[in-house]
Amino acid sequence: MHKVYFDTTFTITRADYKLKTLYDYIVEKYPKDAFMDDKHRLYFHGYTYDGKYTKMYPRFTAVGVPVYQTRAIIFYDIPMDQIISVHFERMNLSQRPSIAQQTTGFHMGDNFWFELQLKPHALDQFDFHTTNFDVEGYYEARTFYSPQYNGADTRPDYRTTINWQPTVSTVNGEATISWYNADPRTKVRIVAEGITDRGVPVSGTLMYEVK
Repeated sequence: MHKVYFDTTFTITRADYKLKTLYDYIVEKYPKDAFMDDKHRLYFHGYTYDGKYTKMYPRFTAVGVPVYQTRAIIFYDIPMDQIISVHFERMNLSQRPSIAQQTTGFHMGDNFWFELQLKPHALDQFDFHTTNFDVEGYYEARTFYSPQYNGADTRPDYRTTINWQPTVSTVNGEATISWYNADPRTKVRIVAEGITDRGVPVSGTLMYEVK
């Protein structure tokens, strides 16, 4: 590994407690270098091994904490009064990373690394039996495609799933659903699943033949 930038160690004092979390502290220390994306995560600008200028999200480790456990830690949320020191390195790997570097998440090109010295109970709030990760927004259910035959249509219809409706409301236990069958002569299986107003799951199946 060949360092081409700098490393700095900050000892945390009571005066730093006013910043509350590590996130606030990094923003305070690097106001011109640390940026925030639309998910409220910090990133730095750096170069990849092939010379591309891009966003670089910093890596975090903690002294005495195994690397596999750091996946369950949201480092940005650690209170400043639980941190003894913050060691920051910006480095560039001019050759293929070692196995140790790869397991820590380093890659060729610029790397931004924070290593923390923590107080004994700083991580009590985290569950090391889980892994924290960001979810890319949410999925909004789409309307299932169903052809609307309003006249002569000579295009073949080879659909394998004829109809799917995730939400069907019943009145007095009954509901009416309609759909168009596909062209192949085959047997169609209907599966209905739901839940009653008392929370009891129900299901049923039915077969019919298209001739």
